[in-house]
Amino acid sequence: MYCKNCGNKADDTAPFCSHCGKPLNDEILESGAPYSQNGQAPQLPYMHQPYIPQNPYTQIYGQPYQQIPPIPPYIQPTILNFQQPQPIVPTANGTCTAAFICGLVGFFIMPWIFGIVAIICGIVGIVNFDAVRHNNKWQGITGLVLGIINILWAILVYAYILDVITKAFSSM
Repeated sequence: MYCKNCGNKADDTAPFCSHCGKPLNDEILESGAPYSQNGQAPQLPYMHQPYIPQNPYTQIYGQPYQQIPPIPPYIQPTILNFQQPQPIVPTANGTCTAAFICGLVGFFIMPWIFGIVAIICGIVGIVNFDAVRHNNKWQGITGLVLGIINILWAILVYAYILDVITKAFSSM
C-alpha cells in the first residue's frame, strides 16, 4: 500500500503514513477522529513533530527549577566540662607591697618623700584589699605604720638639726 499524500510505501495494517502522518484509510479521514483504531494518537515522524520550547528554568530531568535552601549560620559546638572549678589562689596586692617597701626605704633615704608615698600606698592598698584574691594586707598596714614613723622620724631629725644649728649661731 502507498500513501495518497506523499507516495511512500506504507504497511497494510497501519492506519497512518509513517512518513507524513496522514491517514491512509478514507474512513479515518471522513470521521475526522485524530486517534487511531487502538485509541492512541498517531506517532508523527520526528520532522513533523511540533517544536515545544523548553522552559529555561527546568533542570536536566524536566523537574522545575528550585531555589537552593540557604545554609544555616555556623554555630560553635559547646563542650561540656563537668570538672570542678579551680579554687582562686590569692596573690599579692601590689599597692600593699609598695607601701611596705617605701616604709622600709624611708628609714635610710629621704624619709619625707618615702614616708608620704608609704602612707598613700598603704591607705589605697587597705581600701582596695580583697580577702579572696589578696593575701598581704599585713604589708599595707605595716607600710602605713612605717610611713607615719618615717614622717615623725624626719620631724625629730630635722628638729634636732635645727636646734643644733640655732645653738651654734646663738653662742657666737
